[in-house]
Amino acid sequence: MVVQVPKGEVLMGRLRSWLQFNGNAHNVFAKMPERNVLPGESPFRRVCVRLMTTSKRVQDRSKEKKVRELEVATEKWKIASKVMFLMEMLKSEPDMIMTVRSLEQYRRQINLPKPHKISDFIRKSPKLFELYKDQRGVLWCGLTNEAEELLDEHDRLLEENGDKSAEHVTRCLMMSVDKKLPLDKIVHFRRDFGLPLDFRINWVHKFPELFKVVKLEDGEEYLELVSWNPAWAITELE
Repeated sequence: MVVQVPKGEVLMGRLRSWLQFNGNAHNVFAKMPERNVLPGESPFRRVCVRLMTTSKRVQDRSKEKKVRELEVATEKWKIASKVMFLMEMLKSEPDMIMTVRSLEQYRRQINLPKPHKISDFIRKSPKLFELYKDQRGVLWCGLTNEAEELLDEHDRLLEENGDKSAEHVTRCLMMSVDKKLPLDKIVHFRRDFGLPLDFRINWVHKFPELFKVVKLEDGEEYLELVSWNPAWAITELE
């Protein structure tokens, strides 16, 4: 005599076997309240609905934990970082001007995908950037007087807080595996550390008692820890 097992029961058995193999069967099924199965309803579907409902509640709870003020500040910081990058690029030029076409090469750095025009992005900050055309019709970009004053103040603040920036970099070197980090990696966090644009040329040599630049066999330059500071080996909270 052959007894046919409903497909739903077969799927339920497979699901239980899979959960038991992963050690989660007891936790899942113990928290699932029993209810009557409706006519034609698969027990497997009841489990899936229950799991999806639980997952949705977790997602809803995670949304409630978002801090609106932090999100707004983060978005503003992203825009400010893009503007600061262009200002630093212009300042690095002899006359502090560049053609808009030359600025196109920095699309990736400011995360500006095509077809968005970099000239449109620049026009959103008229107090910082000036756009004008020469006699040949070439569009140029320069800094306003207000932008130059802001950059001078920015450089002054970086100079005043150089010791604190050196501490942050040293802490990262102390946490690294080989007590050294590639300079190319530090570039990505230059602004977060409060480092100047040309930090690879001058700044890294201002603190020889903390770290030094070394070049490995592959030719890549690293910043290597010189001395260990026990006071920086613990967090401020500790």
